[in-house]
Amino acid sequence: MYLQTQLPALSDSNKWVDYVGLRLLQDVEIEIGGQRIDKHYPQWMYIWNQLSLPLGKRHGYDLMTGSGDTLPPNSPATTLYIPLEFWFCRNVGLSLPLIALQYHEVKINIDFESAANCLQSGTLATGVDLGSTTSLWVDYIYLDTDERRRFAQLSHEYLIEQLQFTGVETITQNNYRYKMNFNHPCKEIVWAISCDAINANGNQWTNFTALNGSWQSGQTSALASVPGASNLVNTNANTTNIQLNGQDRFNARDGNYFSLVQPYQHHENVPYNRGINVYSFALKPEEHQPSGSLNMSRIDTAVLKLDTPQLGSAVSATCLGTGSLYVFAINYNVLRIMSGMGGISFSN
Repeated sequence: MYLQTQLPALSDSNKWVDYVGLRLLQDVEIEIGGQRIDKHYPQWMYIWNQLSLPLGKRHGYDLMTGSGDTLPPNSPATTLYIPLEFWFCRNVGLSLPLIALQYHEVKINIDFESAANCLQSGTLATGVDLGSTTSLWVDYIYLDTDERRRFAQLSHEYLIEQLQFTGVETITQNNYRYKMNFNHPCKEIVWAISCDAINANGNQWTNFTALNGSWQSGQTSALASVPGASNLVNTNANTTNIQLNGQDRFNARDGNYFSLVQPYQHHENVPYNRGINVYSFALKPEEHQPSGSLNMSRIDTAVLKLDTPQLGSAVSATCLGTGSLYVFAINYNVLRIMSGMGGISFSN
């Protein structure tokens, strides 16, 4: 499932933001029978592809979604293709059986971002609606008569993945405790901190480091050349710890452990963007077959403890003030389909 959109030509020195195809979306959700099943956000789509996309597909993905390297200033009209990341988009065996949902509508709801937030510099003509040129492309699997009858008459249960995100949290202090209000068996927690002062300077929405202007997709030389560029500046967290019911899950670890070691152990890629942090309860979180999880519904209090001394200090002169914390969790659930209707088995 893909979104296709047409970007207008830019004039003068106007420039799109990094990965403008993702930034174009505020959120995208799938709804079955009026019930929201899953909801994704551009920050998550960017982070997930930094972690899971094979290196051989990186250049193609950058072209499809409009990374900063592929859309220079004054770029001509461009067509982008944005892959969606719902559970049935990544595994053909989990394809959504529309023939079994005769009495429930399946909807893809999309909220589009304003044109101003999709530009790093310059402005667009008044009244430009970037969402008006967007189409949704879907691949269908056609069944023969016997298969259609079986799918329509039998009940189905699918193990699916859902994304949990409780909203952006503002960090204004060095030692921050984030209460993770998640549910269900979660196989992975992913977090990133965006320095608000940096993000406001040219809309660097994919910059999760404390270095202004140093991060562009696929570039690491700028990070290495900055004097004193340590893990603290690169990852926006000096140390991190997770507490479950008041007990440490592990001793506080260096920020590099979550931005380098954990992705190396559990993912296809170690992200170029060092501000992406991971802790996986599963051995292989990218695979559909479960290999470990933490049942957050059975945990009374789960806390993510972050040491962020660069916020409001002189560690990074470009990252003073507040930061925006994004924390995502991936959980398992069961999609049950019977009698022409569908819904998830376990609600929040």
